[in-house]
Amino acid sequence: MNEFIDLISWVLKALMLLVVVYLLYYFKQYRLGLLFGRSGSLKTRDDHELHSCFLAALVTLVFYVLFQQLLDYIVTLPIEQMALRQIYHFIAACTSASIIITLTLLHAVRGCTFSPVARFCCYLQFLSMVLKTTQLIVYGYMDIVAFNSVFSILILTITIVQFILVAKYPLKIFMINKFARES
Repeated sequence: MNEFIDLISWVLKALMLLVVVYLLYYFKQYRLGLLFGRSGSLKTRDDHELHSCFLAALVTLVFYVLFQQLLDYIVTLPIEQMALRQIYHFIAACTSASIIITLTLLHAVRGCTFSPVARFCCYLQFLSMVLKTTQLIVYGYMDIVAFNSVFSILILTITIVQFILVAKYPLKIFMINKFARES
């Protein structure tokens, strides 16, 4: 089952990369503004929403890829099993906290309002952080394995829902433009 979850996780990361690339490609005129923009370049509500959705997609993708590499490395460390579990799940919980903090700071630095997508990404990451902390306590300290399969399924579900949320905005823009061209 872990191999299946890992496969789905990588597929979601690849799709998230496509969302980021699509946002950069489709909004060519805003490309530098999306990457290095300030509040002065955000004039309309749509600009704020685009920028916020881009930040949510980019932060989610970068942290998922970087921290997954770190977690994969941690698993290979030659240390005692319980200590390894504790380190692994602590770093996993810190990943979710880091996503929330980074997303909040980027919105503050850029002077961008939180879109519903970014807000729900933070909510989902908070839920993920709570689950990972619970897993740290249950599996890392108490050595109870009963929660492992439920934990894996819940984290995968949160990841899928977060991808759908992040992909919803570019898909909406794509569909509006496609139907506008057909009319």
